[in-house]
Amino acid sequence: MSEPEYDYCILFLGLTGSGKSSVINLIANYFEDNDPKNVREYATIGFERNSETSNVRKYIVRSKHDNKKYLLIDTPGLADTGGNDLMIRKKILESICELNFINAIVCVYNYSQNRVQPSHKKGIESIISLISDDLKYSILALLTHYKQNYKASDDELLQYFIERTKLKSVKQVISIENLPFSRPLDEIRNVNKNKWQEFMRNNISNFFAGFINFAHKERIETTPYLQFENTKNEVKLNIFKMEEKVKNCLTFQGNRSSLTYAYALIKHPARKDNNFICSYEIDRNCTYKCNSQTHGNCRLNVGMFSRFFIRVRTMFNSVCDVCGHSYANHIITKKLYQHVEISSKIINYMSSLDEIKRDAASAENECLDSLRKMKGLLPGFPFSDFLNELIIEARRDMNEDRIKLLENLRRRLN
Repeated sequence: MSEPEYDYCILFLGLTGSGKSSVINLIANYFEDNDPKNVREYATIGFERNSETSNVRKYIVRSKHDNKKYLLIDTPGLADTGGNDLMIRKKILESICELNFINAIVCVYNYSQNRVQPSHKKGIESIISLISDDLKYSILALLTHYKQNYKASDDELLQYFIERTKLKSVKQVISIENLPFSRPLDEIRNVNKNKWQEFMRNNISNFFAGFINFAHKERIETTPYLQFENTKNEVKLNIFKMEEKVKNCLTFQGNRSSLTYAYALIKHPARKDNNFICSYEIDRNCTYKCNSQTHGNCRLNVGMFSRFFIRVRTMFNSVCDVCGHSYANHIITKKLYQHVEISSKIINYMSSLDEIKRDAASAENECLDSLRKMKGLLPGFPFSDFLNELIIEARRDMNEDRIKLLENLRRRLN
């Protein structure tokens, strides 16, 4: 990666309607020391339950207070009723991979939302899934729409946040009562400058003191996220490899039934070390018929004694009622014949099949190892969702074999 064009990097995460974009606008205008007439809307504000931010957006702002450049990253709201959390997570992860480092993650939560909706729980789980072990202690809890007359202590606010988000690693919380950028810009620009300064001094100064102090934390490298994305690609590659190995295995297994009886003959205990016909016996009563015990002696299955069968065929006129062959094809007992060509062909085949099976099992284990490696990098990441995404792609391609492989992987992970 090239040298970054910023000194500090802050990533904002939160549910739809939490006020992320409004907070970013407030911070950016504070850094540029804008009065009401010059305020700018950096991040677009959404209203009601639909997130205005559909893509990850980055803003580099130079602060006039310390002459440092801050990269502020606005992310789509999770648990958006019109969105897709899976796709949003993917966008956020890709965005993080483009960074050299992160100083802090600001998790924005709307304090006025007393009830935690099921969709919010899903969104919170998505937030947790995005946080690596290296970053879990660099999370700042930010409560918006907090009323000062609530008079809750910092410990109480922190406990409130943890109960609703399950982010137990969070150690610091700040709150803000009013977000002026929740209103249209025209209204803000009409505010008297003195009133604006008074508002900023009384309501925002403590917020910025806590925010700046936290934003200046030590840099956290984004290496785990790069490793995570690389491992995801590794999983996909291993799945394709596994698919090819299993297909090859199934092809070999499809031919196995035709060699089962011959293989049993070769492995018979009466087999001698010298690999040729050692003796034979003619059953002139022609009692051998095609069944589970004798069908392996049929000429079409063995195929190595044609000349002998031709010589003796004239001796017998009856026909097997199972396969239609002359009984002459059933007169060699299992214990008395073997042939180097049969032996080497079948043994080589079975050896190849065993090797292919081992390759298929090894490919499956490589997939599982890659998935476990991903879990180690981002412990909260929902791997069932990742596999479901791959299954959906396989269904779109009508690839039944891949669907079965992925479903088996999902079962083994669970």
